[in-house]
Amino acid sequence: LKRMLRRRLTERGEDTAAAPTITPLLTTAVTAAPSPRQPAGGRRLGALRGPAQRSLEGAQRLVDRAERVVVGRGPLGRIGRRHTLVGAPPDVLGDGPPRYLVDVAAAAGVDVRGMRWGLAAPGEYGSRKVLVLLFGPRPDDPLSCVVKLTRDPVLNPRLDNEFAGLRLLAERDVANVPRAVFHGRHAGLTLLGQSAMDGRAFDAVTSRAADCPQLLDAVDWLTALGARTVVRGTAPDAVRDAAVDLTERFCTLYGSDAAERAALLGHAEALGAQPVPVVVQHGDLGTWNLRVDAAGRTVVLDWEAIEPAGLPLLDLFYLVRTFALLSAGPGRDHDRGFRRDLLEPGPLHATLAATTRRYCEAVGVPAAAVEPLFALTWVHRAVKEATRLRPGRLQHGHYVNALRATLAQPEAVRAIAGRTVSAG
Repeated sequence: LKRMLRRRLTERGEDTAAAPTITPLLTTAVTAAPSPRQPAGGRRLGALRGPAQRSLEGAQRLVDRAERVVVGRGPLGRIGRRHTLVGAPPDVLGDGPPRYLVDVAAAAGVDVRGMRWGLAAPGEYGSRKVLVLLFGPRPDDPLSCVVKLTRDPVLNPRLDNEFAGLRLLAERDVANVPRAVFHGRHAGLTLLGQSAMDGRAFDAVTSRAADCPQLLDAVDWLTALGARTVVRGTAPDAVRDAAVDLTERFCTLYGSDAAERAALLGHAEALGAQPVPVVVQHGDLGTWNLRVDAAGRTVVLDWEAIEPAGLPLLDLFYLVRTFALLSAGPGRDHDRGFRRDLLEPGPLHATLAATTRRYCEAVGVPAAAVEPLFALTWVHRAVKEATRLRPGRLQHGHYVNALRATLAQPEAVRAIAGRTVSAG
């Protein structure tokens, strides 16, 4: 039903601007090629596309809700869809994975012959990757390796970036992340094998309260990552220039007026006036990329957007924001929720201030840098979000409005930095 609705309601005809798949701050941009222009014939329904999209989203939420009620965790849940296609019947699976995968693994000194395997290929969501799941040869052997394979060569840089990032994390002895097992090409497409990580989805175990133990553990893990990978002494001009470049891209994309541009450039200049260190940045640290192992410890997945020399605090602010969205539940006003949870006094605002203080103390981030880094977080997210929005919907994006709420309430952000100062 959802696929039928999507086919009927989401024909898109607008031209979309080319934009990078990865949006780094201080490192060399790794970009995907622009998507091809769509035929102009789809514009006839342009006036109806907004209502149609809202109808689709509402219908899809109803279908998802009905599916959860009917399928649930009972007997139907055990036989329900898993978005996984078994590679072949059991007698064939015993012969091992496809030859191309065996060859790429062998080139890295890894023998996957005889392993059982399965294929996960979600088609109606945004991953655009195929996952090959490798299990030990015995029927009760657990999942041991996950192989990502792109579906389009323009996405190869993302997996190449993840491979380099996972190797860097291994060199820094960062715990609770996958390890790269092998990496190569097949038919012009990148594939990356990485160790499977145990654990349950963060969303399934969180209490959704501001003092959620899983949230606090994730923040502690992130703080430890910053402390382990911090590099001090980065030239202030480099930080300022990177912030200015990102700000200019935002202003061009979103048509900022003079006042907004001046405020954002003021934050970029303020960063250049501080000794801001750089850290390894995940780049997409939403709650959906977190798992919780049996001991309650955070496991972090999907390092495709990793930046070896990223700015501090951006991952923290984004993580807390995605946690707030998770806690709010579906159907809530995201813009109002942002103001309520992150800019107004309350439990989550207090948690944000306290965790920001601990991060700054551990990593060595000046308190004066908190406000510009908070604003730059939403600049960064808005630039990334622009790649997914139709031109006519840019001003309705979540993160551009989060940024504008931030600029409209500077005293609220200063309260986070002020608490940092007073608590130190």
